[in-house]
Amino acid sequence: MSIIALFIVLLISVSANTSVTTKAVVDPKLPKLELIGRDSLTVELDSLLGSYTVIHFWSAEDAPSRIKAIELDRCVASAEGRLNLLSINTDDNIRLFREIVRMDGLDEATQFYAGSAASASLRGCGLGRGLSTILLAPDGTIVEVNPTVENLSQAFGL
Repeated sequence: MSIIALFIVLLISVSANTSVTTKAVVDPKLPKLELIGRDSLTVELDSLLGSYTVIHFWSAEDAPSRIKAIELDRCVASAEGRLNLLSINTDDNIRLFREIVRMDGLDEATQFYAGSAASASLRGCGLGRGLSTILLAPDGTIVEVNPTVENLSQAFGL
């Protein structure tokens, strides 16, 4: 839960200007975040460092964020390991999340369910509508907030 709070603070702090690099660096010593994916998984920040990573929050209730989840899934799949994706669903219903992942043909390895407690925290900070995307550099620096799929494709030669 602490990692989600960190991302929320970072999102809020850089949301005014969405295309500038910020010096905020993800602290790899933060507690682990429990997310539900194919299996119950623990995502460690250390595992995100070392390569470019897109972190995307989405919800079935927010059509643009769901569409972007699909677009990012396809974009990252074509990156052949040059770009990673951590796509986090914030719905209150895990069965809905699993059905959407199946129906939309999303890569289960990149899709995670945050759970209703995390979802409530995210919505309380304004991420329930107009969910956000973050691009992290290999060192954890936030490169861009809400990058477009076109910008990612261009930047990574996809």
